[in-house]
Amino acid sequence: MTITLNSDYDVTLSTALLGYVGETNARPVSVEGLTVDGADRYVLTIDYGDGVQYEVDITGGQWTPTADILRSAQTVSCQICAKNCQDRNIS
Repeated sequence: MTITLNSDYDVTLSTALLGYVGETNARPVSVEGLTVDGADRYVLTIDYGDGVQYEVDITGGQWTPTADILRSAQTVSCQICAKNCQDRNIS
């Protein structure tokens, strides 16, 4: 899957399929267009709607879903966030 953000932060997907239930490390997700001024980290939040959320680091522009992410067959909600961690003491 490729997620592409344009200059207005609108998203297009190459496919709607994130992966199959239980599949692990088989289908990489690429993210293009991560260009927010001042951001030094990008995360993708996946929300299942039942209170379970996963936050994955996509700063490098690629991420591969694991079996815990692909835990059920359903539509999930996703959000990409730009973060600035330079001013914090993060280890």
